[in-house]
Amino acid sequence: MFDKILLPIDLNEESSWQMALPAAVRLAQQNGAEIIAVNVVTDLDMTLVGPFLPEDYAQRMVAEAEKSLKALLEREIPEEVLARPHVRRGKRVYRQIKKAANELGADVIVMASHRPENKDALIGPNAAQVMRHATQSVLLMR
Repeated sequence: MFDKILLPIDLNEESSWQMALPAAVRLAQQNGAEIIAVNVVTDLDMTLVGPFLPEDYAQRMVAEAEKSLKALLEREIPEEVLARPHVRRGKRVYRQIKKAANELGADVIVMASHRPENKDALIGPNAAQVMRHATQSVLLMR
């Protein structure tokens, strides 16, 4: 049913993967699927702080994210499950998640969500944006 499972992970927020990662593992085991864990590094180049950052800042952030994501996968995912890290840069996390799902051929997106708050009504959290606009099935874990 599923061949590729996209698993968005915020490396700074354990709750972004604490429930979603085990669900993705079970889904991968049941379907013989591959997990692609995606992390989005915020693109600060065009922000107010961008000009004050070192020239190689973005490359260092991506390299550090790749290293951390790989370590997380090695620690948390059983050896028999195929999993690979994928790091992207961008301003809007939900857009990068949708782009990654499309470009990498994901069949399903498994991600964490939090309980909506009043502030979410206007903009909406990343999970809500992905759920509304992704062409793939989306499994939200609360």
